[in-house]
Amino acid sequence: MATTFRGTTQTAAGIQTNPAFSATQQLMREVFDRVKMNITQNTKICALIAEGDVGEDGLKTKAGMITKWEVKAPRFESYNYNQFPAKVTVATALSSTTLVVDDTTYLKAYDTLFNTVNRTMCRIDSVTNTTTIEVTSVGTTAFDAAVGDVLTIGPTAYPEHSSAPTMLTKDFDNVYNTLQISREPVGISGSMLKSEFYATGDYFTLLKAVNLVEFYRKIDRGLLAGDRASGTGNTTSGGSALTTAFRTSRGLLNWAADSFNMDGNMTLFKLRTELPKKLYTVQENQSVIALAGFETLGRVNEMFNDQIRYTISDAKTPLREFGTQTSIVRTINMPIEFVRHEFFDQGDMAKTMLLFVPENCRFAYLKDRGVRPVVGLQNNDVDGKIDSIEAEYGLATIDGGASILRVDNCY
Repeated sequence: MATTFRGTTQTAAGIQTNPAFSATQQLMREVFDRVKMNITQNTKICALIAEGDVGEDGLKTKAGMITKWEVKAPRFESYNYNQFPAKVTVATALSSTTLVVDDTTYLKAYDTLFNTVNRTMCRIDSVTNTTTIEVTSVGTTAFDAAVGDVLTIGPTAYPEHSSAPTMLTKDFDNVYNTLQISREPVGISGSMLKSEFYATGDYFTLLKAVNLVEFYRKIDRGLLAGDRASGTGNTTSGGSALTTAFRTSRGLLNWAADSFNMDGNMTLFKLRTELPKKLYTVQENQSVIALAGFETLGRVNEMFNDQIRYTISDAKTPLREFGTQTSIVRTINMPIEFVRHEFFDQGDMAKTMLLFVPENCRFAYLKDRGVRPVVGLQNNDVDGKIDSIEAEYGLATIDGGASILRVDNCY
């Protein structure tokens, strides 16, 4: 014989069966119910939200790493200045006073050149074309240059009472990205909206909190791996079903100006010496963040422990305020702060690391259209309530990706 008590059916054997929760069948509770949120905690570097912990007190968040930047147009731009090259390479050996190099774009008359191989010097008399220059030897040892010699570009050497100086100008590079429109609605029926007996006093608030966390996780992926429309266009044409053109935003992986291949064999020398040379624009006092997964970071830790070369203590690192545990490795140039990120545990990304400087990035959003709730979206003929989280956002880089590096084949 079965008895029913406040919606719970109890059999003679003492086994209780709870009915499925619905708008018409709810269990009355006398104790507080808690839903444990098993939310991945490391989707927090690129998004504005640093941590999403949903509990009885609502959603707890902290500030993200990347600075916000309000923009006034869906296509947002920045200008980036790259320094002039400091050297040229000899393509054809010196013949009398004629020298052929790989590129004369950044050479001009009166510049001096130093041969790093034999330490001889010359001055440029004229630039003939894109590869050829005429030179005058300087010093007690005659200037000489063989194929492959690297020549450092030195200061100009003008005669007395000189006039009409030669000029070399360079425009700033214009880099841009586009804003992507994202929407994540969440809805509830009118009956469920009034429920007080499931895990929280306000079930819809719980649903919206979860929706917000998942929204940021998706933005996180976009800021890492997204890309904008190909070519010079700002939009992508719709497909056969969804025909409207749309914008997407370029993420860190596609902004990376360079890559480094570990060739399946990550070593201390590669990590501390060869890899930093790729980030030549990063200053010694700038902190580089390295996003990686379990497998790659495990190998980094083992490598350093085997060599008894421990990393700098992470007790006071800047990322502590974002709720992130990190390890810092000192390289020949700048420190690299390693952070585990769940994206790099998925598929072949497990063998990849992404290095970037947060202060050179911006989370861009259109004025009045940042990450925000839009409430009360509801058709008159629908019984219930729909709210939405929306954003028109993108990732800006102030150096065209020069401080972003993709590291492949870590193991």
